[in-house]
Amino acid sequence: MPITGFGIWKVPREDTANAVYEAIKMGYRLIDGAHNYGNSREAGEGVRRAIEEGLVKREDLFVTSKLWNTYHRYDVSREKSFPKVQVLEHANNHLSESNRHDQI
Repeated sequence: MPITGFGIWKVPREDTANAVYEAIKMGYRLIDGAHNYGNSREAGEGVRRAIEEGLVKREDLFVTSKLWNTYHRYDVSREKSFPKVQVLEHANNHLSESNRHDQI
């Protein structure tokens, strides 16, 4: 896992794909996002573009996301975090007082 990364919190949705692409172009290999940021799909598009253009191989990237406790099921977590990225290396599952086991 790289020591430093590019975070997409507060990056406007319309700028995210290009921002992630440029970050990879500059040498970032860790991309950090979260479903609640609302721009994970666009971040995945930036990752895909960088891979397709040969800037980086997928195995050279470390992609991380965060999920709220209602999204812990594997099928839901894949859909909610970086849907354009084939592999997600790490997902933080945020817990709250309303953690309901029937939703897992």
